[in-house]
Amino acid sequence: MNITKLLIAQSILSPGTLALLIPIVAILGSMGLGLIHSLAEHQRKMAELLRTGMPQNNDLAVQQLTEEVRALRESLAAMNDKVNAAVLASDRNQPILGHTDDQVQA
Repeated sequence: MNITKLLIAQSILSPGTLALLIPIVAILGSMGLGLIHSLAEHQRKMAELLRTGMPQNNDLAVQQLTEEVRALRESLAAMNDKVNAAVLASDRNQPILGHTDDQVQA
């Protein structure tokens, strides 16, 4: 046997090295098992979705989301108009949104 291989084998199998390697292997092994379990669970759920098909109420959800986005856009446009009016009024030194400078400072 080669002396280098023998020294390496003896140093890895020494009691001090094994005492350090056992907890490291245990921790990495448990983390690996958790990861494998999560991946297997994900694959099982995906296979079930593919087998049963997607839920049929997607059209309703899309319609609701579209209506919500439309309402948000309208609200944003109204807020944008108010901000623009306030900026223009402040540039002209006019009352902002119906308030005079005295009312705003008070």
